Amino acid sequence: SALPEEVQTQIAMFGLQDPKLELYYGVTGDDVFVVSFGPDFATNYGKNTLADDGEFKAAVGKVGGTDGNYAVSYIATEPLVGLINDWIKVAEKTGMMPASAKADVDLYVNRFMATIKYLVSVNEYKDEVVTGTGFMKIEEVKAE
Repeated sequence: SALPEEVQTQIAMFGLQDPKLELYYGVTGDDVFVVSFGPDFATNYGKNTLADDGEFKAAVGKVGGTDGNYAVSYIATEPLVGLINDWIKVAEKTGMMPASAKADVDLYVNRFMATIKYLVSVNEYKDEVVTGTGFMKIEEVKAE
């Protein structure tokens, strides 16, 4: 393997020795090209989508409708905060993160970043002009 020995050890520790990835792709009945790493995308396509999420609908509704070519950006921070915290746990156990950094992570990720529920923006191209609007929803983080 071209990977350094210490990286191979870390990969094996997480059960990722010789990872195999498969790429699936296809065109749906409504002419949408879909790419996935999961073999069940054909049966799950269109289920549990962001467009069905009430929080997403409300956020996009607040930035207004569009009648031209537009792009919507929506970032829900809760999954990202969870991912960062999971990575921190692994980093602590493997010695990749010093214990002294835990307070900073708690402050910036669990106290500051977690207060941001989501960020949303809509950019529209109409009559050769790009306009945009957006905002973030902030909520109080309850102490545990």
